[in-house]
Amino acid sequence: MTFLSPDFHRLYLQAGQRMAMGDHHGAILLLKQALALDPEHAAAHALLALNLLVGNRVHAATVEAQRAVELDPEASLAHRALGLAEFYRRRWAPAEEHLMRAISLDPIDAGNLCSLAEIYVAQGRRAEARATLEKARNLEPNDPDVLADLGELDLAEGNLADAEARSREALEQSPDHAAALVVLGHVHLRKKDSESAKDHAAWVLRDYPNHRGALHLLAAIKAHQSPVIGVWWRWNTWMQTLPDARSMLVLLGGFALYRTVTILAEDAAYVPIVEYGWLAIVAYTWIGPMIFKRMLTKELATIRLRPDF
Repeated sequence: MTFLSPDFHRLYLQAGQRMAMGDHHGAILLLKQALALDPEHAAAHALLALNLLVGNRVHAATVEAQRAVELDPEASLAHRALGLAEFYRRRWAPAEEHLMRAISLDPIDAGNLCSLAEIYVAQGRRAEARATLEKARNLEPNDPDVLADLGELDLAEGNLADAEARSREALEQSPDHAAALVVLGHVHLRKKDSESAKDHAAWVLRDYPNHRGALHLLAAIKAHQSPVIGVWWRWNTWMQTLPDARSMLVLLGGFALYRTVTILAEDAAYVPIVEYGWLAIVAYTWIGPMIFKRMLTKELATIRLRPDF
């Protein structure tokens, strides 16, 4: 179609509004209707891909993103969508390549930089992620998405004061910003204020019932309060604040200490206790993530079944 029909334009705009409100299912339905009117609209395919990724429909999102790139190889949004689709498939190299391409096509779009930083964070490349997010902030100093992403990175590195400051700054720009509320909720949880953390999770879920970050926060609150999984949660939270190399040193140091004790005290009566204790710790660190995942799944199922949302 050479000219966009009024119906297509209306559906496309409504889909963008739904996406901004967090109603990704509604956005998907509207974009499918729009694409039925103009199946060769690259931006609509790219937006559809981004909404499908939120629902973890990675294969369908990849197909849509690839179609967007085929239709318009010079579209920044198309490359961002395909880059994120590759990221969800854990294909780091092509994901970074497409995000770099998106940035080269539209170097003043802070969203492209935030998406690239997300890939860096997933790979443990925190210094590169921070540099990328700072570039995004230079472009959009008051963008709540950029501020929330910086707050999330501060949280991952254990800088609670900075994480709180960034999230509050984002909330000054957008009082209902979901990602910033989730970051602030995690800050409260790290400070052992479970009630405030729960309030922030509920605030997000009121508007976005399936928000995975808020559901993850709820599961973390339950893990924090659980006598069974609480120790693992605190240990895992602390380990995640360490760079990969340092966390590996901690694990190797623990094993070296265990082996040193068992070798030097080979004939001592307490050696079996040390060995069984070590095995129990190893088993606990393996079981902990599975229990936490069940908690997260349970929270997700509970929210989806509530009719008042």
